[in-house]
Amino acid sequence: MKRFITNLIDAFKAVASPLFDVFTSRQSSSRRKDVTLQVESLEDRAMPAAPVFTAVAASPTQVNLVWNPVAGARSIIVDQWISGAWKQIATLGATSTSVSITGLSPSTTYYFDVGAYTANGLEWAPYKSVTTFASAPPAAPSLTASAISSTQVSLGWNRVSGATNYLVNQWVSGAWKQIGNFGSGTSSCTVSSLSASTTYYFTVGASNASGTAWAAYKSATTFANTIRVDHPIAEGTYTNVNGSLFGSGGPSYLDVRQGGVGDCWLMAAFAEVAARAPTYITNMFSYAGTTVDNGITVSLYNVRFYDNSGVVRSVLVDTKLPNGGGKYAHPVNGTLWVALAEKAYAQATGLRYVTSAQTGTSAYSALNGGQATWALRAITGKSASFFSIDPNNIAAAWNAGKFIVLTSSTRPASQYIVGDSASTHAYAVVGYNASAGNPFKVYNPWGTDANGWAPGTYHNHAVYGLFNANAAFISQNFIYQAVTTAPGRDTRATIEFRFEYSESVFAHKHRDDWYMM
Repeated sequence: MKRFITNLIDAFKAVASPLFDVFTSRQSSSRRKDVTLQVESLEDRAMPAAPVFTAVAASPTQVNLVWNPVAGARSIIVDQWISGAWKQIATLGATSTSVSITGLSPSTTYYFDVGAYTANGLEWAPYKSVTTFASAPPAAPSLTASAISSTQVSLGWNRVSGATNYLVNQWVSGAWKQIGNFGSGTSSCTVSSLSASTTYYFTVGASNASGTAWAAYKSATTFANTIRVDHPIAEGTYTNVNGSLFGSGGPSYLDVRQGGVGDCWLMAAFAEVAARAPTYITNMFSYAGTTVDNGITVSLYNVRFYDNSGVVRSVLVDTKLPNGGGKYAHPVNGTLWVALAEKAYAQATGLRYVTSAQTGTSAYSALNGGQATWALRAITGKSASFFSIDPNNIAAAWNAGKFIVLTSSTRPASQYIVGDSASTHAYAVVGYNASAGNPFKVYNPWGTDANGWAPGTYHNHAVYGLFNANAAFISQNFIYQAVTTAPGRDTRATIEFRFEYSESVFAHKHRDDWYMM
């Protein structure tokens, strides 16, 4: 019997020798696997037992190996195939049955083997391959959907950690259709070209290489075609004005051109903010589509202000202006933002969102005379106060990034500054250069020509439109300065006036005496 078995093994070796060479080459000489067949009686020695194991990915960076207990094992060896060779990565106790391999790379295939040492030697299981997971998919965002016009829906969502982009889908003809793909920093979009009085369904998905997690879908119904827009009481007839909201370079203080109401305090504030931080102006407006008013298609804008508590308030305005923009703030070169913001402020004061001399009255006349602090707070949400004129403090406020509006004296030293015993005028500080002889750059909201003169005349003589001044000139011609907290440091605190002020704080010069058709 023993001879028969010996002959049988010799014959098997002769046939299988080439196959053993391939196998031992794949396994590498470092595998320490004994492939020599021992010609012994089966009764003389039992072959060492090999573990049976599994390799399972547990995460993008971890693999778990699990094997059966090996009878008579003295230790368990774990190898990993690294750089073309097997490398021992763990020596474990005889009773161990698992190990976790960590610190791996996502979406990568690894090879492992498990061997058992017994009294008879080391026996290896067949090696296993396993691929780690890709990076973890992001969480699903939260979605909001709201109609903003008869043709538009605004979508907003929270940004999700791990998302590389956001996919926006719309339910179209019984299926979800992708209509947008936005970067990781985007958290909103506007869907346009929709139909009036129609319900639409949307969803947004946070996506990365591992997949996409979708928000619960939301619906929104667009407005009817006809939208009622309230117009503040005004002199003249409202007619539509065509133009662009902003010029090619965005909002500019040079866009401000005050008209026939004494709201220089508001116009100077618009100029100041446009000069120093134009994003406040751009963020005031959101396009709301169009509507048809008496057969004329007009554009719609939501205009945002802050109330005295710092709460955002919005009013809807169209592009109809009194006398086509010829009565109040004048669109400069077809730029509409100043005229629309003035109109919106008149509406907002009627709703008691913002402060004017006639809060609660929706009329341009309610803007006649006021305080720049009211306007600066409404535009920026930042608290503001009046202080007695001090060029040193103006320079410090400018360097701190604060918004500054000046109030002229009732008895200015220069005839080129607007102001008299009847009323004062507001100016915006639009520049400061400490090294210049005339460091302060000041803008009159009546506007300026190329030579720095305001259009028209005041008391039959020209006045400055845009000019540079030194500290002495500022002190001799201005009485108060309105100053906000610095951008980014808004305390939202209510600032009380700490001095007695005269009626001259209420600046209200208007342009009836110079306006020319």
